[in-house]
Amino acid sequence: MHDNIYANPEQYAGLHAGASSFQEFQQFVHEVDSVTCPKPCGVKYEHFETPKVLDPAYQTMKGVSYGPAPVKKAGSPINGDDYMADITGAMWADWGRGDLQLVKELGGNTIRMYGNDANTSHRAFLDLAYEKGIDVVAGVI
Repeated sequence: MHDNIYANPEQYAGLHAGASSFQEFQQFVHEVDSVTCPKPCGVKYEHFETPKVLDPAYQTMKGVSYGPAPVKKAGSPINGDDYMADITGAMWADWGRGDLQLVKELGGNTIRMYGNDANTSHRAFLDLAYEKGIDVVAGVI
C-alpha cells in the first residue's frame, strides 16, 4: 500500500497511490488471495433520503481545535499542517498515539482541523472520526 503501488501501479487496477484507503487495498488483496488477507469490514455510513433533524442534545458541540505540530525545538520548520493525511496517522490513529480516541474519551464530539492538502487522502482520518462519533470541521485553503 505504501511502497509497491508507487513502483508498480499497473499491478493495482482500480487503486490509487495516496488516495485509496486501507480497506480498499485489503479488499483488493482479499480478491487476489483470500487465505492471506481476510475480507475487510467497511465503514457503514448512514444514508438519509431527506434531511434528518437530530436530537438537540446531540447538536451541542463539544470539541477541540487540533493542530499537533510535531516540533521538537523552537524554530523547527513545519512542511505542512494537514494532520488529517494518512501519513500523520501515528498521531491520531488507534494504532498510533490515539488522539481521536482521547478526544472521544474526554467527551468531545467535534474536532476542528486546519490544513487540508488536496493531494493527499483523508479517508482513514474521516472514517475513524465517523466511527468514533466525532464530527470534523475541515479547514479549507
